Amino acid sequence: MTNQKCLDFIKWFDDVLNEKPAMLGSVSDISAMFYVVDNIKHILLFDERLPQQLSWNEFLVDRKLVQDMKPIPVEENWDLESFVKLRHQYLKWIEDWRA
Repeated sequence: MTNQKCLDFIKWFDDVLNEKPAMLGSVSDISAMFYVVDNIKHILLFDERLPQQLSWNEFLVDRKLVQDMKPIPVEENWDLESFVKLRHQYLKWIEDWRA
């Protein structure tokens, strides 16, 4: 997967969160998406080992790439406040990254 595909995915996720969060499905689906986005963030910013030819599916299943990364924690008992905090954390990273 190229870095541009990573960035395109992050932009899509950002747009969906802002406009139609229900498109992401249940809260557990959203938390899984945050996990993926957080790992993409770490790869883009800190990991030069990412092969340019890596496909999306290979990225999702390649545990070696993500084993040392710290995903955004997901609480067992989700509520609206937890989701809002998680969303805020993600959007703050996007803002910092774009600066």
